[in-house]
Amino acid sequence: IIFEQIDAAERFLDKGANPNICRLEDDLTPLMMAASYGNFEILCTLLEKGASLNQKNNIGRTALMFSNNAQITEKLLDSGADVEAKDSRGVTALMIAAFEGNIDVAKTLITHRADIDSRWEAGQTSLIIASQAGHTNLVELLLTHGADINASCNYNRTAVHYASESSHFSSVIKLISYDANINIQDSAGDTPLFIALKNSNVKLVKLLLSINGKTPDIDVKKVGSDLNLNKGYQLITKGSYDEAFSFFRESLAVDQELFETDPTSLDKSINLILSHYNLSTVYKAQNNLDGMLNEFGKCIEIFDLLIERKSQLNKHIKQLNIFIEEFLSNGEFKYYNIEKKALDLYYEKKYNESFSLFKKQETICRANDNMDGLWRVLNNMASILRERDRDIKGSLTMHKEQESISREYHFDEGIALSLYNQAEIIFEELQKPEEALSKVRISFEIFNILGMEEKINIAKDLIERIEASLLS
Repeated sequence: IIFEQIDAAERFLDKGANPNICRLEDDLTPLMMAASYGNFEILCTLLEKGASLNQKNNIGRTALMFSNNAQITEKLLDSGADVEAKDSRGVTALMIAAFEGNIDVAKTLITHRADIDSRWEAGQTSLIIASQAGHTNLVELLLTHGADINASCNYNRTAVHYASESSHFSSVIKLISYDANINIQDSAGDTPLFIALKNSNVKLVKLLLSINGKTPDIDVKKVGSDLNLNKGYQLITKGSYDEAFSFFRESLAVDQELFETDPTSLDKSINLILSHYNLSTVYKAQNNLDGMLNEFGKCIEIFDLLIERKSQLNKHIKQLNIFIEEFLSNGEFKYYNIEKKALDLYYEKKYNESFSLFKKQETICRANDNMDGLWRVLNNMASILRERDRDIKGSLTMHKEQESISREYHFDEGIALSLYNQAEIIFEELQKPEEALSKVRISFEIFNILGMEEKINIAKDLIERIEASLLS
């Protein structure tokens, strides 16, 4: 099937080969593989030989969900495939087409009366998925067929929330043209406008404000070019660290040049500080604490220059003092200094000292509502409990709290990692393979949706080890 050897496939089937045999590692059937690889002739032959249309693999997906070809999708549906079949997480074929931007497959599914507003377990509809992915042509297709434009997920986020967060400008415009409500607040109280502001997306902020009848006077050059910082953070999320570093370096060069034209300007100074901070986030993602702290050091150098010029900044002194206080006393500089020391002690196997510092770090995170930092500190403390004390229950409890935090803050990668960590402990320490398999399969699926190849392979390896133990 993989090599499109239809004659060989027909010979095997004529000699009694089972058309519904499953591949051991993922329960894929020949029909699913033919659909995935776009082998129309082999797919037709399999159907003639009695291949099961609605048989599911290990994550509950049917052959229809593997099709990325409109002709194959049409054939499967005409042969009786269930257009509303859902996998173990409630995902349908239309949702997959929306995620992949496959408009031809989506059109075929809609023609066969696919439920446009169906939701998977996170509450997202196909419209939300397409908007988040930035597939504007698919967004329009779904809207023209009556998709609920203001449908919200489990976190009360609508399609325009997700399009704004991902900075898909054309999708936001399309949604607004169909009268999307841009003033809905999600469960965290954020509107699409507030999300755009947090991402420093000047272009999108202007658009959303203009819809409300207000056109803000924003001088793009003054804020150090139209940075759209979300692009840089998207690169970090994808693991494209070199690209993210280049992106933020270019932004830094702009802000450095503007700063040098007027070093006494508070606005230009703060923009330069924030540019160094953005570079630090790349180092942070790479676990390069030395690089991150070096960028923080540059931030402090600029603070020192500002303090020296207080006499020239009289009207800004209150704002300046607040900013410095927040950064140095409550900000990430203090937090990461502690984390670096704690990790150094951990790698030296000085677990007691390391655990003590992580507890201090936990207190700072909770006091400042730093959920990203709390997620990491719980992970580090869980490792120490497992390695130092063999406190399996305590370690598992911390990973469960990680999962809870990740779900609350829509951190999909965090959900997958915490589920993987739980599965590993449940399998290796508690010898409960069925429970572990359930968790790691969800983890694998999320990694797969996020396109995290390395994590996909790690999860797949654990699945194979668990399944092997169940067979033995």
